[in-house]
Amino acid sequence: MKNLGTFQIYQPSEVSESLKKIGAVFYQNEHEEDWYSLQNLTGIFVAVDDTGRVCSVAGDITALSPAGLTVIQLEDGDTTPEIGDYWDGTVFGQVPLTQADYTNAIQAMLDDAAKVRLYDSAATMSTYVSSTNEQWAAEAAAMVAWRDAVWLYAYAQLDLVQSGQRTQPTVDELLAELPTPTWPA
Repeated sequence: MKNLGTFQIYQPSEVSESLKKIGAVFYQNEHEEDWYSLQNLTGIFVAVDDTGRVCSVAGDITALSPAGLTVIQLEDGDTTPEIGDYWDGTVFGQVPLTQADYTNAIQAMLDDAAKVRLYDSAATMSTYVSSTNEQWAAEAAAMVAWRDAVWLYAYAQLDLVQSGQRTQPTVDELLAELPTPTWPA
């Protein structure tokens, strides 16, 4: 894999009249290499934006419009990434999961469990903890206990990942590890 650089639009000092007539756009990387000097390269070319997200993949370098993008030339044996994949500067992979991805999945799991018990959300279910209806109060107490155990576990795992003591799990892996509820009879 070879990083060809990040290309920006520029105006060369000399432009032929024929290129001026057609409105040719010129690109140059940070090493002052002109985009058109690379047109004879072969292989698979990947354009990534400044966040590392793959924007374009082409078997023909001339198919790319690289303004503001970094262009990577893949070598034989390199895996071709998909549009939307992530490039960390050395390898391509899936877009890294964020804390929000885990938070949203955990909250959806809690809310789904409440809905199965005919409440509209975990938050609503939890408000019944002081209900005069014994069944509702017991279900709410079970939800609160489960919710607390879930979030305590999730934040403990986050600490382990951030400190390098654990590799980052997928969302599904983390959900499978979470405590399960104990509902009243």
